[in-house]
Amino acid sequence: MTHQKNIYWTLVVILCVPNIFLFFTEDISLLTRVPFILVPLSIYMMMVVCRRPGWSMILFFVMMVLGAFQLVLLYLFGRSIIASDMFLNLFTTNVGEAEELLGKLLPAIVGVVVLYSFAIAVSVQSIYLKEKLTRSFRLKMMKISSGLIVVSIPFMIAGKTVVQDDIFPINIFYNMGFAYHCHIKSNEYQKTSAGFSFGALSEVSDSIPEVYVLVVGETARADHFSLFGYQRKTTPFLDTAKGVVPFADALTQTNATHKSVPIILSGASASDFENIYCQKSILSAFSQSGFYTVFISNQKPNGSFTEDYFCQADKYIDVTTEASTYDKNILPHLKKILSQGHKKLFVVVHTYGSHFNYSQRYPKENAYYKPDDVEVVSYREKDKLINAFDNTIRYTDEFLGQIISTLDSIGVSSAMFYCTDHGEDLIDDSRHRFLHASPVPTYYQLHIPYLWWFSSQYKEHFPEKVQNVISHKNMPVSTANVFHTMCGVANIKTQYADTHSDISSDAFKVQKRYFLNDHNQKVALDSLGLKKLDIQMIKSRGITYP
Repeated sequence: MTHQKNIYWTLVVILCVPNIFLFFTEDISLLTRVPFILVPLSIYMMMVVCRRPGWSMILFFVMMVLGAFQLVLLYLFGRSIIASDMFLNLFTTNVGEAEELLGKLLPAIVGVVVLYSFAIAVSVQSIYLKEKLTRSFRLKMMKISSGLIVVSIPFMIAGKTVVQDDIFPINIFYNMGFAYHCHIKSNEYQKTSAGFSFGALSEVSDSIPEVYVLVVGETARADHFSLFGYQRKTTPFLDTAKGVVPFADALTQTNATHKSVPIILSGASASDFENIYCQKSILSAFSQSGFYTVFISNQKPNGSFTEDYFCQADKYIDVTTEASTYDKNILPHLKKILSQGHKKLFVVVHTYGSHFNYSQRYPKENAYYKPDDVEVVSYREKDKLINAFDNTIRYTDEFLGQIISTLDSIGVSSAMFYCTDHGEDLIDDSRHRFLHASPVPTYYQLHIPYLWWFSSQYKEHFPEKVQNVISHKNMPVSTANVFHTMCGVANIKTQYADTHSDISSDAFKVQKRYFLNDHNQKVALDSLGLKKLDIQMIKSRGITYP
């Protein structure tokens, strides 16, 4: 390009590319669609402040970075702007996980690199061109830019447009600010929760040995467990194991790990998430009740609440320092703890489960479904993607089976609970969506495996608890019930454990389920913006909606 005007319009169009895609992907009103295009266009047209638009593009460099980020997310999710949770994920995702994902997103990465490299090259050319934008052209563009803002105002008013929510890139900067605010609050957690106490007491005599294991899975989907009706035999152990009580109608409250896991491990929920900043975890409740508490993790510390929680345990075991990152590395540590003879023992196990890259979650000899060598995340690789994911489920089945067998062998009153933090999109339908943590979830991200197991000794000591769990297994539940039920099963008394939310209590009541959105607000299922495909899947799986 040899003329500054051509360069100017080229750069304006490149900056508008994310808006052009979002214009077609987002569920926004017809009235809001007008300012959705005109407001950012007016901002980008202000590049005429510099006589060489290449210099202005340098000032807009952050927009190129955010634009690239946005386009890659659209490749993954098919819709939605960069949410605050995405920015928080930057603080709570380890480098290894990021490398595993980025290596499989080559089409999207190559696309944005080509687009914005071209923008940079054109900007450099503009800077070195002798020609400059004329004063008259610059004034004309400024007037047009101002006019676009004026034209947008009545549309925003009529469409009830919330600028910080509805218009890219303004919403991105708002979400960045919200994420930073949440990050600061989580960093102050040690101070804000320092004086908290559950006032918890055990109602069981010390003469009765008790062991409870809470297994937090990662990214597994209920609809890929044969235990919940999947056509493949992915859970041969759980399908036939005695004492297993599966809950088919179970949903997560949020699809982001840095929030979902803390919800599972605390008394906070989507309805009262702010409590998470001032209350301690379930480990603290058990510890106050006389239990020896252990946190065994196969995920690297990441600066989230989970890291604060394992500091509340009597013992923390990090298995990520071992040669491989397979979940079965947890078993020797669990067996060693069980062999120490603690009268009252509570163990939290945080697995790597089905986290992408799936084929890295199990040894090669456990590749039951083949081929599973995914080269790039794309529709043509879908079968391999499913095979690898199903292998992680089968490996999880073996892992849970060995925990159950180990607990069964020690001959004491024991129970195990397992659920995952959220599900995952696997290019399931015409939307070709992949991964999780999208601002608007799908059925596949919401429906999670959820099950209890009780030893014969536990059944003898607390038959009414087991019977209550069994009688409630077809009722709608969520991760909001975990804390309350775990305390109930362990007969821990605290004012923070609600019997109405305790599945093991005869006082249990079905409660409306909510989703925690990226601004930490509770949203009812029918207000989430789920697509028709998702609602059809929810209903076809027999899940209560809303």
